[in-house]
Amino acid sequence: MIRPLPLILSLSPLTACVEPSDQRPPEEAPRHGAPAQAPTDAARLVALSLPEATPFVARTRVAPVTLVDERGGVLLVLDAIGVELTVERLLADRAWVRCTGCRAPIDAWVQRSALYAGGPPGDGPHDPLLAALNNETSLPEIARHGLVNVGEAWVAPPWHGEGGYSGAVLRAERDGAGWRLSSPPANLPTP
Repeated sequence: MIRPLPLILSLSPLTACVEPSDQRPPEEAPRHGAPAQAPTDAARLVALSLPEATPFVARTRVAPVTLVDERGGVLLVLDAIGVELTVERLLADRAWVRCTGCRAPIDAWVQRSALYAGGPPGDGPHDPLLAALNNETSLPEIARHGLVNVGEAWVAPPWHGEGGYSGAVLRAERDGAGWRLSSPPANLPTP
């Protein structure tokens, strides 16, 4: 019986010996509007204390955050921090929310540890920025949609760099140990 060469090589004990490589595949380039730094897994964060009485307003403290339906199906992935959510039901490890900061309101489950609702910053990498946002009393409406990292600053809305958007922008920049929030003039459409 004659066997094809690839089959013979696949049966050879020498072909099964492969040296493990220490090289990892290159990281995927960030998509437009995605955070410039490595994403933080909400499951690794300690859940912050949240108000017990619902409803209350919270913000996403990590990116990406996955919103899922009642059956666990993915509805939306939020690539920004600080997206406004109204928490309507709170369980030990998750919360039923209405995403009021999404382009279209959506009801979904989210991990409880992905939520920030004021108070002192926790162990999340963006909690000090979210605390600064919560302490600001007069934020523009666009702050509800969350912020994305653009190098030295965070900018809202997350889709500010998409073609066709020429509205107001909120910038959050480091200022010593704190954050400085500013609203530069609206971008003018290009002729």
